[in-house]
Amino acid sequence: MMNSSTLTLKTKETKVEPNLGSSKTITFPNGHSASLVTVAPKTNLQSISTSLQLTPTSFNALIILSGGAAYFEQLERGLQLRLQQLFGRGIVRAATEIGAGFISGGTDSGVIALLGKSVAEYHCQCPLIGIAPAPLITYPAKDISAEGALSAEEQVPLEPHHTHFVLVETPQWGGETETMYSLVSACRQQTENLPIFTVLVNGGEISRLEILQSVRLGIPIIVIAGSGRLADEIATLHREYQDSKDSDSPKFIEDPALAEIITEGKINLFSIEGEATELKRLIHRAYRQSQGDTVLQVAWRRFSLYDYNATRQQHQFHYLQLAILGFGILGTTLALIQKEWDFSSTSFLHYLIVLVPIISTILLAAANRFNAGTKWILLRTGAEEVKLEIFRYRAQAEIYSPTNATAPEVKFAEKLQTIAQGLVQTEVNVSSLHQPKREVIPPPNSVAPDDDGLSILSPERYINTRLEDQLRYYTNKVKKLENRLKTLQWLIYAIGGLGTFLAAINLELWIALTTAFVTALATYMEYQQIESTLIKYNQSATDLFSVRTWWIALSETEQAKQYNIDRLVGQTERILQSEFRGWMKEMQETLADLKKQQGEEQSSPPETGQPADKTNKS
Repeated sequence: MMNSSTLTLKTKETKVEPNLGSSKTITFPNGHSASLVTVAPKTNLQSISTSLQLTPTSFNALIILSGGAAYFEQLERGLQLRLQQLFGRGIVRAATEIGAGFISGGTDSGVIALLGKSVAEYHCQCPLIGIAPAPLITYPAKDISAEGALSAEEQVPLEPHHTHFVLVETPQWGGETETMYSLVSACRQQTENLPIFTVLVNGGEISRLEILQSVRLGIPIIVIAGSGRLADEIATLHREYQDSKDSDSPKFIEDPALAEIITEGKINLFSIEGEATELKRLIHRAYRQSQGDTVLQVAWRRFSLYDYNATRQQHQFHYLQLAILGFGILGTTLALIQKEWDFSSTSFLHYLIVLVPIISTILLAAANRFNAGTKWILLRTGAEEVKLEIFRYRAQAEIYSPTNATAPEVKFAEKLQTIAQGLVQTEVNVSSLHQPKREVIPPPNSVAPDDDGLSILSPERYINTRLEDQLRYYTNKVKKLENRLKTLQWLIYAIGGLGTFLAAINLELWIALTTAFVTALATYMEYQQIESTLIKYNQSATDLFSVRTWWIALSETEQAKQYNIDRLVGQTERILQSEFRGWMKEMQETLADLKKQQGEEQSSPPETGQPADKTNKS
C-alpha cells in the first residue's frame, strides 16, 4: 500500500525553465492540497518531474484512466451505480494493493470524478496525476484576468482529490494527450519494467487518441464493456475480429485508428455487469503480466529446479559409472600382473588386489541403491515437459489460445501441477531437490540468445526463438555426436587389433586386459546412447525443417489464422516431445539392463586375485 510520505510536494513557487511555469500548491474547498505546474506542449518531461518532485519510484505501477466526462451523466442510473462499485471495490482497491499511481484527465467530471470520489472513500493514498488543458480548466485562486480567457463558469473545475496536476498550454481538449503519454514514456524509461496499463470506461474522441497511444506503446488495455460509446465499440469490434481471424476473410475495420487498436492492441474485455472482485483480480493479473507474468516466472523457476537437479544426478550417475568401469579395468590389470609375476601375499600389490573388488562391490551397491540414472531421466523429462508448456503458453497456441473460454493462466497452472504431481510419485520423491546456486529467469542456455523468456511470441518470433534455435542445437550436437561415435569406434577397433597382436606374439594372458577395455567402452557407448541419439536428432531436425518449410509456404492471410498457428506450435512441440520421450524410453531400458548386469556382478564378484569371468580370456 502506498504511503503519502513517499511524495514531497512543493509548498512555494519556484521557476524551473523558460517554458515551464511555476510549481505551486493549490488547496481545494475540501481541504485537500495538490501540486500544480503549467507547461508548454513540448516541455522537457524531466523538468516536469523535477518541478513536481514526483518520481516513478513513488509508485509500483501506473494506471492510465481514459473515459467519458460530459457523457457519463447520460448513462442509466443502474450503470452508474455498477461503475461506482467497479471503481471502488475493483480499480481503487487493486491500485491500493499493488501500490499503483493514476494518470487521468484531472477534471471533476465523469469517470475522473468517480475515480477521485472512490479514492477518497476508500482512503487510498495513491498518487493521482491529472493532465489537462490550462485555458479550459479552473481551480481555487486561478488568475482568469488574462485577455481572452474563459470565464470561471465556462471552465471545468479540477478534481479535488488529485495529488498532482500538469496543465498544458493548449486551447483545445485533446491537446494535452501528447504530454500525457510523453510523461508515461518518461516514467517507463526512468523505471525499468514499470507495470503500466490503461482502463477505458465509456469514452469519446479524446479517449480514442489515448487508447491509440497506449496501443503504440504496447500498454495493455482493460475495456469496461457495456459502459457505452467507445468502450462498447471497441468491445464489439474486438469480439468480431477474434471470431473472424480463422476465416478466409477476417473482419475489415474501415477506421484506421480502430483497426490499429483492434489488431495490434493488448485488449482485455471486462463486462460492466461483472463482479468488482473479478475486476480487481484482472488488474492484479495485468500487473503481473506487465512484470513478466508471475505464472511464467514460476514455470521458469520450476524448469530451473528440475534442470539443475537433472544435471546434478546426471553427473553423479556418470562419475559413478566411470568409477565402476575404471575399477573393473584396474582389477583385471592387477590380477594379470599378480598372475604374471606371482607377488607374495604380504606385498602392497596383494592388498590392492583385495581392495579393488571390495570397492567395486561398494560402487555397484551404491549405483543400484541411489538410482541416480533413473532420477536424472525423470527430472530431465520433467524439465523438458515444463519447457514445452512454457513455449506453448508464450505462443498462445492450442489450449492457451486467447479464443478459449478458460484463461490461459489457469490452464498453464494446471499443466504445471500435473507435471509436478507426476514427478513426486516417482523415485524423485525420495531425494532432495537442491535450489540452483544462481536464480536467473530464464536459466542460462535454456532459450535463444535474443529471447527474454517472458514475452508473448508471435509466430515469427516463435520460429526464430524455438524452432530454429532447436534446429541449430540439433545440427551442432549431431556433429559432436558423430565425432565422439567415430572416436570411440576407432578406439575399440584399435584395442581389438592390439589384442590380436598380443595373441600373435604369444602374450595371450594380456588379451583379457584388451577385452576389459573393449567391454568398458561398449558399456559406456550403450548407456550414453550415442548412436540412437544421433539418429533421433537427425530425424527431429528433418521434421522441424519440414514444419518451417510448410509455414513459409503459407500466405500472410493463412499465417494469421489461429488454427495454423496452433498447427505450427503443436507440430513443433510434438516433434521435440517425441524426441525426448523416445530418448527417455530407451534410456530407461538401457539403465534397467545395466542395473541387472551390475546386480549379477555384485551377487557373484570375482575371486580375489583373479580377473572377472567376462574379461578372463586367457
